[in-house]
Amino acid sequence: MTNYSPKQFAGDLKALTDLIDNYSAEGGASSKRRSASASAKRSASAAASKRRSAASRKSGGASTARRSASAKRSASASASSKRSASASSSRRSATRRSASKSGGSAKRSASASSKRSASSKRSASASRRSSSRSASKRAGAKRVDGEGNPIRKFRIVKINGKDASKKYSQRYYSGTKKNNTPGKAALHALSKMPTNEGLNKKSKITFSLIETTHGSAKKIWGPYEGKFVKLVESRKVTRRNPKTGKTASYMVHYKPMIALANEK
Repeated sequence: MTNYSPKQFAGDLKALTDLIDNYSAEGGASSKRRSASASAKRSASAAASKRRSAASRKSGGASTARRSASAKRSASASASSKRSASASSSRRSATRRSASKSGGSAKRSASASSKRSASSKRSASASRRSSSRSASKRAGAKRVDGEGNPIRKFRIVKINGKDASKKYSQRYYSGTKKNNTPGKAALHALSKMPTNEGLNKKSKITFSLIETTHGSAKKIWGPYEGKFVKLVESRKVTRRNPKTGKTASYMVHYKPMIALANEK
């Protein structure tokens, strides 16, 4: 250290300073190069990003267009299928209506045919019964009661003391197989009298009958006094017309009752 002179120190200091300056200059250039390189890389990256974004937008637009076209095709296909289904449903509905109409027509035709058949059967049956009765009358056959006696027939000759033989000359009232008596014929005649005479059912009627049975003594029966008693509860009666075979129902509100006038 004793040999180290100030000149040497100054020379070494300068050399060190130069070295430091050289290093500083190289470091600055290197830093600048690195900064430039980084800036270039960033620029390149930004440009690449822009290109990718542009490409993405293009592809996105194309994809959107494709999706829109696909959606339009799907909507068109759906509308076409709906129209086809609607047309098919309309055809099926028309077919069902046609079948229903034809079925209804067939049913009505069958019903009308069955009604005509039933009517013709009833007519034939009534005709047979009528012809049978006519044949029986021509042959002289007689209706008989349960004991084999002929059913007795009667006509009205007096009503309330007045002669009625002409008015009732063709109207006959008879007994029945179970009750072959003048009283039964009188009940039958009384039930028809309000209609024939235009009388109120609250009125009392006095009448006489003459027997017209073939071979009888033509005896006059009565006088009977008839009246109608209101039933506590009306009842339904069903009768069959022997000529047509049809049945009819009606409500009965009064009951006819008779008694011999001279027995009161």
